[in-house]
Amino acid sequence: MGDLIVLHEPPESRHGRRPADRPIETLIRFGVFVADKPQGP
Repeated sequence: MGDLIVLHEPPESRHGRRPADRPIETLIRFGVFVADKPQGP
């Protein structure tokens, strides 16, 4: 096996960003999908 490489990018603020404010590149890179759906199950 190869060496483990850990990349750390400091957040832009202490609390990160709201999901709606994240650029599409970030959402795709980290595999985050935000679904806008009605409240409830």
